[in-house]
Amino acid sequence: MSERELYERLRDACLNGNASETERKKFSALLAKSDDFVDDYLEHAQIDATLAWYGQSEDIPPLNQVSPVTPSRTATDKWLLIGVAATLIAVVSGWIYSSVQANAAKSVAYLESAAHCQWGVCTIPTSLQTDLPAGRLRLISGVAKLRFPNVTVTLEGPVDLEILNTKACRVYSGRVIGQVDPGGEGFVVETPNAAVVDRGTKFGVAVKGNGDAQLDVIDGVVDIRHHATGQKIRAKGASSVKADGQQLQVIDQNYLQLQATEERPDKSRFEYISSSDGEGEELFLTYGDRLEGNEFPRPLHTLLVKHSESQPHWERVIVLRFDLSTLSKDQIKSAHLRLDGVATEMGYASLVPDASLEFYVLDEQFERAWDSESSRWASFPGTVSNAPIINQDHVNLIGEIVIPQSQPEGRFIMNDQRLADALRSDRDGLITIVLKRATSGTGGPSYVHGFADRTHPTATPPTLRIEMESPSNE
Repeated sequence: MSERELYERLRDACLNGNASETERKKFSALLAKSDDFVDDYLEHAQIDATLAWYGQSEDIPPLNQVSPVTPSRTATDKWLLIGVAATLIAVVSGWIYSSVQANAAKSVAYLESAAHCQWGVCTIPTSLQTDLPAGRLRLISGVAKLRFPNVTVTLEGPVDLEILNTKACRVYSGRVIGQVDPGGEGFVVETPNAAVVDRGTKFGVAVKGNGDAQLDVIDGVVDIRHHATGQKIRAKGASSVKADGQQLQVIDQNYLQLQATEERPDKSRFEYISSSDGEGEELFLTYGDRLEGNEFPRPLHTLLVKHSESQPHWERVIVLRFDLSTLSKDQIKSAHLRLDGVATEMGYASLVPDASLEFYVLDEQFERAWDSESSRWASFPGTVSNAPIINQDHVNLIGEIVIPQSQPEGRFIMNDQRLADALRSDRDGLITIVLKRATSGTGGPSYVHGFADRTHPTATPPTLRIEMESPSNE
């Protein structure tokens, strides 16, 4: 049995409440060895708890297993189950790390306060006034305050932050305030494109979903270093600096240009372009009767995709336009497309096997022949007007991914050289990508897959991550 197979067996045993003490210890040891196992367990625990909350766990086989349906629980047992499920997500991180810390984890920060906080899936505990090891915190709403040695970092939800060590953290998205007291100088806040090194001050960092950040010095002095170029700026009180994938841009003039750091061995830099940037657009198109939307009301902030060969032919495709006007096409090395899968509650996932999702690029001559306000299935150039199929004469396949039946939510990445080739060949600064589900439901109300759109309050919109070759003079 491989280590992965052992982990999955122990994971399911722990989630189902069948694990012995010996098995729990083995499971904790596996979690201590692998962050991937921790992330996987938290995702499965969240799904299991959600099903239990809605009283469905007794009707659905355990994840990654096929087993007979268990007898219905008594009313008392069901209410007990709901109570346990309601608290599982809040305590599961603490349960895992109480065991993991016994092996390796070291406290590097302290959760000092948490006002009206709603937490997402975290890899470390979120109990108030708790010592925290290194790990990921996802705050959906509220205000939380982390205490490092001589440094306070305030999180304003929604924010996605990783504690790295006693002297550093990384902000993936959202807003934080740093307050550095005497003795805390040198504390580092990483963003996707730059690092802020505090020299004894108070400052704010606001990071967008595409990685661009604004760095505001409220009082004191900070050094800001750009990852890709090595550009370095010392900013003083009441000044602001923007950091995108290409450069640092000073908004206010209270700064000093410092000597660039040593040239990085890796000449790559990264651009992040989402469907909300520039002339970006997004929509989903539906073929056939819209009565399905009455049976399963469409969720907000969600792009939908579905394929069904049974009658009626439910067909939904997603259309994404990205603005490439800021890119130097000849410097593109590679690219991938990120999608955040979200729950739709439309249909049944068990009626769809592992689903293949296909990605097509629309021919450039049709790039401006659609818009998100007026386009319909019959008028969109990438679909056949009177049939639930893609117009193969107007599109080209550039990649595929597979969405597991048991896990339609989470981060999905389409990484294919054909995507980078399509970006390099662009001539008008725009590219349209069409997402089609090639896998049909097996009949009845089969599941409609959903992905966060640009208005989603917590998830990331469709985003291109593009690796660029830095100019030789950088």
